[in-house]
Amino acid sequence: MNKTPDDEVIPTPAFPPQALSLGLLLTSLLLVGLGLTAIAAGLESPAFSPRQGQLGLAPMVLLVALLGLTSGLAWFRMKRGRAAQAATEAALRQALQRRNGELARVTEEHRQTVRALSESQAFLNSVVENLPVHLFRLDPEGRFTFANKLFCERLKLPLAAILGKVTLRNEPPEVAERYRRENQRIMESGTPFETITPDGRTPDGVMQYIHVLKVPIYDTAGRCNGVQGMFLDATQRKRSELVQAALHQISEAAHAASDLPAMFRRIHEIVGELLPAKNFYVATYDEGTQLMSFPYFVDELDPTPAPRKPGKGLTAMVLQSRQPLLLTAEQIDQMRQEGAIQMIGTLPLDWLGIPLISEGRSIGVLGVQNYTGTVRYTPKDSELLQFVSQHIAAAIERKQAADALKVAKAAADMASRAKSEFLANMSHEIRTPMNAIIGMSGLLLDTPLAPMQREYAQTVVNSADNLLTIINDILDFSKIEAGKLSFEVLDFNLVEIVEGTLDMLAERTQGKGVELASAILPDVPAHLRGDPGRLRQILLNLIGNAIKFTDRGEVVIRVFKESETDTHAVLRFDVVDTGIGIPPEVQERLFQSFTQADSSTTRKYGGTGLGLAISRQLVKLMDGDIHVQSAVGKGTTFWFTARFEKQLGVPQPALSHDRDLFDLRVLVVDDNATNRQILRHQIFAWKMQKGSAASGHEALKTLRSATAAGTPYDLALLDMQMPEMDGLTLARAIKADPAIAPVHLVILTSLGKNLGNAELEAAGIEAYLVKPVKRSRLFDCIVDVIGRAKAEHVFTKSSFTPVDPPAAGAGRLPKIRILIAEDNQVNQKVALAQLGKLGCTADLAANGQEVLEALAKIPYEVVFMDCQMPEMDGYEATRAIRKMESGLQGNCPWKAPVHIIAMTANAMAGDREKCLAAGMDDYVSKPTKLPQLQASLERWDKARQPSLACHSS
Repeated sequence: MNKTPDDEVIPTPAFPPQALSLGLLLTSLLLVGLGLTAIAAGLESPAFSPRQGQLGLAPMVLLVALLGLTSGLAWFRMKRGRAAQAATEAALRQALQRRNGELARVTEEHRQTVRALSESQAFLNSVVENLPVHLFRLDPEGRFTFANKLFCERLKLPLAAILGKVTLRNEPPEVAERYRRENQRIMESGTPFETITPDGRTPDGVMQYIHVLKVPIYDTAGRCNGVQGMFLDATQRKRSELVQAALHQISEAAHAASDLPAMFRRIHEIVGELLPAKNFYVATYDEGTQLMSFPYFVDELDPTPAPRKPGKGLTAMVLQSRQPLLLTAEQIDQMRQEGAIQMIGTLPLDWLGIPLISEGRSIGVLGVQNYTGTVRYTPKDSELLQFVSQHIAAAIERKQAADALKVAKAAADMASRAKSEFLANMSHEIRTPMNAIIGMSGLLLDTPLAPMQREYAQTVVNSADNLLTIINDILDFSKIEAGKLSFEVLDFNLVEIVEGTLDMLAERTQGKGVELASAILPDVPAHLRGDPGRLRQILLNLIGNAIKFTDRGEVVIRVFKESETDTHAVLRFDVVDTGIGIPPEVQERLFQSFTQADSSTTRKYGGTGLGLAISRQLVKLMDGDIHVQSAVGKGTTFWFTARFEKQLGVPQPALSHDRDLFDLRVLVVDDNATNRQILRHQIFAWKMQKGSAASGHEALKTLRSATAAGTPYDLALLDMQMPEMDGLTLARAIKADPAIAPVHLVILTSLGKNLGNAELEAAGIEAYLVKPVKRSRLFDCIVDVIGRAKAEHVFTKSSFTPVDPPAAGAGRLPKIRILIAEDNQVNQKVALAQLGKLGCTADLAANGQEVLEALAKIPYEVVFMDCQMPEMDGYEATRAIRKMESGLQGNCPWKAPVHIIAMTANAMAGDREKCLAAGMDDYVSKPTKLPQLQASLERWDKARQPSLACHSS
């Protein structure tokens, strides 16, 4: 087998190997045989002589035989070569024919590929040039290397004018720089860039937007050598987004605007971004006047129309039909020629009107119009303005409702003022006779009376006090309802407020046999800032209710600390009773006005039903909450929280006491578990050693056991009213036993006033305390009983500062020249009598004019000025006095300034401020009580002391 240079195998012509082998063999054998025969003959021949080195003819024959063999072989090889050549040539010709056929096939395939590529290129060019997308390419320097047909048409430039350029329009330098940075960032990061950006406005003023996408271009080596980009019109897409945003903005503007023209301006701005609205107006229709007005009218040609009745104009047509109307100039002209409309103002070339509908009524029209002819409004514009019209109509309705509300509010304010004035007048009218009743009854009780007369007079006083409480509740409720309730911020002691409130109510519990007690935990801050009067009012309401609905058992107030900061404290007050309880259905409405737990016609408990409603409002003003927990027959717990400031700079209670006081052992004997707990808790807070017993027999056993153990009790606090063995009986039993007789005894009673000193001394009792027991009184009593000398150094360290002994003459007022300005004769008598009990005398004046005349004659130091008097009331008289004292009307005939104390039956919010604003120095409300008068005079006396001292020096 031979191979061509292309490694194609060419077959060699076949020569029969058997014939060749046989021929060669026969020829060789013949010649060899001849040679060997010759050699054999030569050897036998005498001519052969080895010594002569001659072989004779045999070698020659052999040589000839070999030559013949070689020639035969050569001849056969030559014959074979010719045959092989012929076969090779034939094979080559066949291979060449096959190769030529393959070449023709490949050539045809190449021609087909070229044709397909050409067609593909043409198709690709057609696609690129006809796609609704603007395509372009940039080289690394930002020069254009390609742009499709649509790109060229958008810029109105041929391709030749685009290629090789960096900028194609007169973009501002900052815009061109932004494009350059974008392209550079794309090539450096290899990340695509996509955005929607504004692309100028149409001749109609509508903003156009394009959606841009840029990607990096890479060569075969993977190097970034430019940017390829595309953009398409995104105006409709952006418009949809802007419409949604605009609708939201319009909705917000319509709801937030209190000024309709401002709202119209804002809506006009928003709508102007979405459609041509250079000429934009809002017309409103008033059914009452039947006039159509134009509260907002922006037009480049026509002025704002005056209010008029709807005629036959386009606006009137929309108003009456309650349907949107979209018209061109041709349609408008045709309607005018047909007499369907009568145009007022310049004829628009394109007009769109939308009715403003509210609750099925047409209340106005929203309109846009154009005069250029380049704009054609579409149904989509109508849909947009219909949405806008809904918000405008709603805003107009709200504004009209708000205006109506203002009118109603003004009327309500006027009615409220009238009610307030009525309440003030009624307060004055009621308090004036109440002043006489309470004042005269109090004076009457200070005179010698028969028992029955005293009972009658006391009943009058109690009834008057109850009536005054009802009046105060009604006035407070009116103040709260009017939002005029005022709060003071004063320093106060929490312990004094709580215990003072219990003192005020203690007498009510004595006759019912109900225990009244308080417990204030040691960690509760006592020195606070707030309105102690309002806190006391809440406590009086809650504790008073508890006492009213409790016939046996106890009423206890507990005070806890809920939270505390450096400056404030939140306290919780629990008022717990063992009374009749409150049904669940009543609890739900208990804090509503005029709601009572006892609403039956029998009205066993009475009351106005305002106390809890007032308390709830007061608690809210103290940043707290109020709640109730109750079960019928198992008692009730009212609890509330309140937030107070803490007094800054107030020293904290001492944490240590004298050792002798630590060692003091105190036994509490009381059948009431709550009282025992409270007293034991208080004793423990003072670091004393405590013990308790629930009955007289248990107390005796405890005292004897302690003495036997060598730890006798130093002091025993005995409850007066206990079953089986009361406090006096127990005291006698203790003193009768020599082993326990040394213990000091203090008795706690609600009937202490009925215990004579002789009876107490006979029982071995050294002191008594009236329930509810105040902490300060208890501490002072313990110190007094165990011996002042033993505890005087402890006393100064305790949390209760001892009260200084009264100075000589304390409680006595200096001789004062007093003038009473009061027109009511009964009140004049009351005031004179009350001042007489204070050791003062006074003169009378019936009105403000008489006050001025009296001052001109006598230099009075204090004037009690009634506010409501005929001819010249107290306010006017006070202003006249202060004006004269200022020197504006010549020399003042009296020593200025005279101290003026307002006396008024008004108790509404602001009355005190009104008095002080008029120039008065102090304020007492009617009915005036002796402590009020005394306190007001003491304040004046205290205030004038520095000036007197300065004058005397």
